[in-house]
Amino acid sequence: MVNRNMLVQVRIERARNRLHILAEKHHDLQHPAVLKQSMVLDELINQYNMEGEQQRLIESRKSLENKHTLY
Repeated sequence: MVNRNMLVQVRIERARNRLHILAEKHHDLQHPAVLKQSMVLDELINQYNMEGEQQRLIESRKSLENKHTLY
């Protein structure tokens, strides 16, 4: 899971850099290319957050299971 998160983080940084480049190139945050890249970045951030939430749920369940087996 860590490797997958790291991969998504790298993709987020690349998408963020591309967004900055496009915004500078077009001098317009409403340019279609800038808006499209912004949506790409949003999707990657959403993916990262969902995977993190799933990982936290898995760890929480394991923790609860371990507590129950101790008692």
